[in-house]
Parts: sequence; C-alpha cells; structure tokens
Amino acid sequence: MMSFGVTLAQLAERYGALITDQTEITQVYQNSADVTLGSIFFALPGATTHGAKHAQMAIANGAVAIITDDIGAEMISTSIPVIKVDNPRYELAQV
Repeated sequence: MMSFGVTLAQLAERYGALITDQTEITQVYQNSADVTLGSIFFALPGATTHGAKHAQMAIANGAVAIITDDIGAEMISTSIPVIKVDNPRYELAQV
C-alpha cells in the first residue's frame, strides 16, 4: 500500500481543520468507486451533480476523510472527518 508520508492530522492542518487522527493517507481519489482503505475522497462539485452524493460509497470503500466545499459538506452525514475548503478541485490539484 502506497503512503504519501502524510497523516490525516497533517493534511487537516493544511486546511485549518483540527483533526488529531494520525492515520497515514494512502491515496487521494475523486471517484468514490476507486477509493481504497486509508484514502481521502475529494467530493467535487460537477455540472449536473455533486461528488458528495457518492460519499457513502467512498466511506464503504475505506475513505478516512472527505474534502469538499460548503455545499458538499451540507450533503454529507458521516462520522469520518469532512474538511471544507473553498475550491476542492484546486486543492486536489495541489496534492
């Protein structure tokens, strides 16, 4: 399993979120069907739907956190961390 050498807590700090979970992030995905154990799921807004609609599949596949915008965060009900950012598409490109 690949590791980026970054923990969930370190990634959250980058976005100004306080998460103490030291789980190492294995991958980042924008397609919920591709998510694997230890991954971060980026729920992106789309032209016709929002990636947040697929958050439950990402969680079932092993996502440890979701990064999305305000609209996406309102759509997601989960016990894993949801990190809100202004532009999740931009943030995904920076990872």
